[in-house]
Amino acid sequence: MKFPDKWWTSPAESEAGKTVIITGRDGLEKVQASGKYIYRLDVSWDYEPEASGMPSDADARIMEEATDALLKVFDKNTAAVMTGIYTGDGRRDWIFYCLNLKVFSSSFNNSGHAFGDFRHRRPGMGGIQRNARQHLHRSRRRIAAATQAVQRN
Repeated sequence: MKFPDKWWTSPAESEAGKTVIITGRDGLEKVQASGKYIYRLDVSWDYEPEASGMPSDADARIMEEATDALLKVFDKNTAAVMTGIYTGDGRRDWIFYCLNLKVFSSSFNNSGHAFGDFRHRRPGMGGIQRNARQHLHRSRRRIAAATQAVQRN
């Protein structure tokens, strides 16, 4: 199944009154109708916000690199579909629906390999790169724990 690459963006407000930018994927009716993508997974990245609640330019660039790496992996193997991105108030959340938690976990780890190449393409941003990899590593651990919990139930 090929996922559409049509996205929309809208501002919203967090409970703290900070701007949150919501990006959603359009045209997922076939994905929903298939009934196969039954697990929702939120992958979160907490960042040090600017006064507006948004990430710094440097953090925003690295988050976009991470988003591109995730889309590249999941649009290629269709183990999961990214349906939304929420950014603001010190946090970015990527929203996924997946077929199988183990396959998602493995594919997510592959996105880290794609993302890891960023260090070699952007000299001088090693601290940001390490920060990003730490966030992805924490997310991998949470995904692995969620996979085990669902399999037990």
